[in-house]
Amino acid sequence: MPKLSHLQLFANKLTDAGLNAILDNCPNLEHLDLRECRSVKLSGDLRKRCSKRIKVLREPFGCIMLTHVLELIYDMLHISR
Repeated sequence: MPKLSHLQLFANKLTDAGLNAILDNCPNLEHLDLRECRSVKLSGDLRKRCSKRIKVLREPFGCIMLTHVLELIYDMLHISR
């Protein structure tokens, strides 16, 4: 899917291998939501690979509520991440 730029994979069984395949086949991907994808570990060079290509990365772990609160604050202050 070479024209894909936004992808939300919230709470599924994606793994690091699957994420690598997505990155290999979606060269225009800029926004990626991996929240609650517990099998994605971003191990090895995968985190670095994502940070080089993905402008907005919502990582698989962490507090979802905090993520939403931060997004609201950014929106209210008109700050881009």
